[in-house]
Amino acid sequence: MDERFHQAIALFDAARASYEAGEYREAQRLYRRAGGCLARAAVPDADRRRGLAAVWLNLGACAYALSAYAEAAHCYRRAADLYRRLKEWSELALALNNLGAVLVHLRQFGQAGKILNRCRQLDEQLGDQAGLAATWHNLGRLAEMQGAFEKARDCYRRSLELFRALGWDADAERETAALVRLGATRPGEQAQETSAREGR
Repeated sequence: MDERFHQAIALFDAARASYEAGEYREAQRLYRRAGGCLARAAVPDADRRRGLAAVWLNLGACAYALSAYAEAAHCYRRAADLYRRLKEWSELALALNNLGAVLVHLRQFGQAGKILNRCRQLDEQLGDQAGLAATWHNLGRLAEMQGAFEKARDCYRRSLELFRALGWDADAERETAALVRLGATRPGEQAQETSAREGR
């Protein structure tokens, strides 16, 4: 395998460690270097595009963590385009979900809705319950920011149901908090319901 490809892998691993340590600018720098190595590596085109898609996806995460939302949207679009060409639908759904979330932050609601609904369709086709739960959350956030509170409540409830089924307690609590914020449930109600289910 080409030496530059091995360098790209090493840089990618170092970037991921920096990101997990909260060093987002350093992670960004290392991901960019990894992308440069991949662009010049003597590897099959599909492998190069797959690697570059992962770089763009992670650069989007870095930009999002730094609140650079326009840059994050650009990165997620690049990742989505590459995953679409590769026909890697699960990764495409992830890129689209992240892009939709960023567009909500940018208040580009029309685009966000189209992208998130396309993502929802992909999640359903793939049977990706975790991805679908995250997409319903972002659709809820979109509806809430547009003032469509009943629709937001419905989306958050769908997300909550899926996160409960997955046993992802922290995510379920986030959805419950959103429902409390919108007056759809009372504080503590979720914990009481959970205790009642466990007691049966």
